[in-house]
Amino acid sequence: MLFEPSFWQFNLDSGAVFRDKIVLIGGTTELAQDIHSTPVDVRMPGVEVQANAVATLLEGDGIRWLPRDLAVSLILGLGVGMGGLLFTQKQVGGKLGLTILAGPLILGGSYIAFLQTWMVPATALLSTVLVTGLIDTTALGIREQLDRLRLRRILAKRVSAAVLDEILNQPETFAQSLGGKVSQAAILFSDIRGFTTLSSQIDAQALVALLNRYFACMVTPILEQQGIIDKFIGDAIMAEFGVPLMRDEHSEALAAVHAALGMRRALSDLRTQLQAEGQPLIFHGIGINIGEVVAGNLGSPEKLEYTVIGDAVNVASRIEGLTKELQFDIIISQSVYELVQEEIQAICLGTYPIRGKREPATLYGVVDTRSGDGKLCQQVREEFSAYQMLIETTVSKS
Repeated sequence: MLFEPSFWQFNLDSGAVFRDKIVLIGGTTELAQDIHSTPVDVRMPGVEVQANAVATLLEGDGIRWLPRDLAVSLILGLGVGMGGLLFTQKQVGGKLGLTILAGPLILGGSYIAFLQTWMVPATALLSTVLVTGLIDTTALGIREQLDRLRLRRILAKRVSAAVLDEILNQPETFAQSLGGKVSQAAILFSDIRGFTTLSSQIDAQALVALLNRYFACMVTPILEQQGIIDKFIGDAIMAEFGVPLMRDEHSEALAAVHAALGMRRALSDLRTQLQAEGQPLIFHGIGINIGEVVAGNLGSPEKLEYTVIGDAVNVASRIEGLTKELQFDIIISQSVYELVQEEIQAICLGTYPIRGKREPATLYGVVDTRSGDGKLCQQVREEFSAYQMLIETTVSKS
């Protein structure tokens, strides 16, 4: 009908009405079988789809891809920014939350850009976030493993395997204590009696070898009771029970006493060996106290050492210093005794002044566990008394 001469001539002015125009011809009925589903209409004729496309091209407001340089800058900027944000998060939960949150934000921004006729490389942006998150998480895992290895190297020879595993399972707790943490702890000091005399009896190499044998015997009972070897000070040993992880005061005090009793047995066995080898005998004194300490890394930036300080530490050291005077190899403070008195046999040694303290302290000599026979305690005291007399006689003759 459109091209019939009469209609063309009279209705369309012989085609003049179409001059300088784009004309699309097509069917709009369902009979034409040219009906399409579109985002704006589920039943749009094909010719209308074509008309919209032509109109979009003519008006220049069609969907456009971002310029290549801008898209690359956007991807790189997102990667750097996301990496920076992830770096500020120290917990895995925070990192995961940021990564998940970035997805909806990218999709929402891409949709808004689409409404403004811009096509954003959403897939590339999402991939950037996922890759950045994966790299950061991997780096975090590597750092944590390195930290665990470093911590294991630091503590492996200072704590028992059980305590080390517990520390590694709670790295945050231990990390907090490195900066200084107030805690209750049982402190054990031990020192070789008459070390000056001993060192004058043998040469330097033999002395070092003998000390290493002694330390090896002493460390085992401490670690078995989940104590931590703080340091070796010449011929002395300092150990703690309750840091960096504490069970309860009773358990830590009892662990320290059991460790001391184990040290007594180990040294008795070592003396038997030394006597058979014709080497000088070793006796020691042990002092134990419990109280509040400050635990943390102390030292300079070049050398830090995890240790404890406080009045309780000083008192334990002073008690150990009284073992020679009181002729008892294991002496505990009253605070320790009150915690463990039901599990041990002990003798009240009386009240003695403690250097640096205004009030004298009541001290107890540990004989044995509650079920023990106490024979080793008596044997050690007799052996030391005889050894001391021998040394004094030798010195007086010389």
